[in-house]
Amino acid sequence: MGAFGDDVHGENSGSVYTFRRDGGAWSFEQKLVPPDGVAYDLFGFAIALEGDEALVGAPTAFESMHGPGSVYV
Repeated sequence: MGAFGDDVHGENSGSVYTFRRDGGAWSFEQKLVPPDGVAYDLFGFAIALEGDEALVGAPTAFESMHGPGSVYV
């Protein structure tokens, strides 16, 4: 689940929460943040899943609100 408004590395730097399904119940697994995150990256704005991998988008990463964006695997 993307939380692109989270403030871990500054305002709206973003984070992603992962959950694991065990039978019929979901449980929180971990919180992911980018190691190079800064304010307004919006990390977690978009997420794509394929098997055991996740792609996490940070559409404004590297230039504070006007960056080219980044994708994290």
